[in-house]
Amino acid sequence: MTHGKDNKKHGWESRLEEAEARVKDTFLKGLKQLPWCKGFAMLAFGIEGVKEVLGEEGLGRVYGVMLEKEMRIYVDIQGV
Repeated sequence: MTHGKDNKKHGWESRLEEAEARVKDTFLKGLKQLPWCKGFAMLAFGIEGVKEVLGEEGLGRVYGVMLEKEMRIYVDIQGV
């Protein structure tokens, strides 16, 4: 049987995972509603929490939308 601390930690972790899923879902829904808004799309790359939640796949989707909408994107090739 688990102790109270383990249950609290598990509850905290599950709430964190749910919150991350909501952030990702909300951001991607916003991107669908505002595909022309470069400022909104750039939030994915500028806000650490969003960047971490979206992961490489999500950031790739955002980048793809930006290319599709012909938004100007500047990349530092020295950092690549």
